[in-house]
Amino acid sequence: MKEHVTATEPAKNASDFKPHEQTVQETLATLDVDRTTGLSQKTADIRLSRYGLNELKEPEKESLFAKILEQFEDPMVRLLLIAAIISFIISYLSHQHGDFADGDLPIWIEPAVIVLILIANGLIGLYQDYNAEKSIDMLKKLQSKKCMTLRDSDWHEIDSKYLVPGDIVKMTTGEKVPADCRLIQVASNDLKIDQSILTGESFTVEKSVDKH
Repeated sequence: MKEHVTATEPAKNASDFKPHEQTVQETLATLDVDRTTGLSQKTADIRLSRYGLNELKEPEKESLFAKILEQFEDPMVRLLLIAAIISFIISYLSHQHGDFADGDLPIWIEPAVIVLILIANGLIGLYQDYNAEKSIDMLKKLQSKKCMTLRDSDWHEIDSKYLVPGDIVKMTTGEKVPADCRLIQVASNDLKIDQSILTGESFTVEKSVDKH
């Protein structure tokens, strides 16, 4: 079994923290952690209070009616809806004044086409929302439940939701990555990660301490 050691990264307020642009020592210094002892339990508790649990937040469930209304919040969609109404009014008035010949299309055709386009657009939006919710559910299921972390110079198995920025995590072949991490040590010559759930790539991606 190959072991790979990583340092977890901040989950919040970290817009200026870019570990992929830093060396291992710079990352450890930024996270204020010693790679040989890990965080102290006291520091971990403080950071847990500050950053919160290492887990995906459950999105608020919206009703189907609310989701349908959201599809009409786009200014372009509203513009098309207004265009459909205006088109119907113009066609109706023209018909009332006898401006239509016997071979002309019914007055409702043009606005009906616009409405059908809006309905199709709304259905596509609902489908995308549904897929997004499914993806979040899949990510939650794939999240590692337990992990080995270094605290107070000893390795402990903890629930991964209690990981905090700066924790040193040890993983072996086949394990799920428990958090957003930066590699600081790789025990094998060939480390590959399956990140298809995030990027859609159908093949594993090679990783190293300098290539992460």
